[in-house]
Amino acid sequence: MWTLSGKTYSSRLILGSHGYTSPEVLSETLAAAGTELVSVPVRNGEVKASDLSATQNLLEELGLNLLPVTAGCHNA
Repeated sequence: MWTLSGKTYSSRLILGSHGYTSPEVLSETLAAAGTELVSVPVRNGEVKASDLSATQNLLEELGLNLLPVTAGCHNA
């Protein structure tokens, strides 16, 4: 068990949400892996709000938490 931002997790596995061929494949992969935390890229100009919203909705439906990744972001 470990805690991040006041939430306790039993799995140390963090999977990324980028690069899957479909939301169904992403959903199946996350379920099979047993992860509880999913990283989502939010670099300036790379992710549209609608894409982020769809990913966030999917993660909420699956009961998973979103970890925003801002690597490579030079302005906020």
